[in-house]
Amino acid sequence: MNEEENIDDRLKMTDDDGKQSEVDSQQSVAEPEALNSKSEIKTMEVHHHPHVEKKSFKEYLLEGLMIFLAVTMGFFAENIREKLVETRKSHEYIKSINEDLSKDEIKIPFLLDFIKSNAIKNADSISLFLSTATLVTPANSIYRMFREISRQQGIEAFTTNRTITQLKNAGQIYLIADKQVVDKILEYYQLIDFIKELQTYLWQIKFDLAKNSIPLLQGDAYAEAIDSEDNTINPGGTVFLRSVDKEMINTCLIALSNVKGLSISIYGLVQELHTKSISLKKLLNEKYKVENM
Repeated sequence: MNEEENIDDRLKMTDDDGKQSEVDSQQSVAEPEALNSKSEIKTMEVHHHPHVEKKSFKEYLLEGLMIFLAVTMGFFAENIREKLVETRKSHEYIKSINEDLSKDEIKIPFLLDFIKSNAIKNADSISLFLSTATLVTPANSIYRMFREISRQQGIEAFTTNRTITQLKNAGQIYLIADKQVVDKILEYYQLIDFIKELQTYLWQIKFDLAKNSIPLLQGDAYAEAIDSEDNTINPGGTVFLRSVDKEMINTCLIALSNVKGLSISIYGLVQELHTKSISLKKLLNEKYKVENM
């Protein structure tokens, strides 16, 4: 063996020894890591299995009772809060209704005066005049009365339904717990609705009267029976009827009788409404002391 071969053998042995040494080194490092890993597993096993002391039945019962009481108290607290809110709202509604009634109490007498003078009194005066009228009978005031009687003042202009509308739309009439108060409030506004229906029918009768009276009246004189602000007045000068046809007059007399009769009924109902507004205000004050709100 020559010298070069000896050098190669030594180098090979050196490489083999180095690899073996590296393997041995890796094994020696792995062994402590494995030991550490086993130690950690044991430690984790100890942590995952703590000793838990069992509770007695009384302790479980006490905890359950405390939870039940907490839920119950929360429920009662919420109910009390809701009741307080509803009570506050009901008082606000009662106060608002009382304010509406106070306005009605002031305005309704104006409607009574209008019905009495516009419909009832004019119906009597026109009927009396037409029964004896001729083509040469001065008719200045009759033109004015025909203008007046054809007009209408609805009950809505003299009553306030702001609060009752809110109650109905919100479905909160139940907030007023006193049944007597609720019944009286509903009766009051039902009467208003009934008067409104009768006035609608009266308006139709007045419309027919105005149409049937056209052949009896002079157009220019009728136009002069109002001023620039639409107030009714007697025409200037002396004016007469255009016709005294008995059939036309008879038709008008029947319509005037219907206007008067229905107006008398409405007048009585409006009087009743005015009385109810006063008595209902008195009831609200007795029940809720609204004057002190």
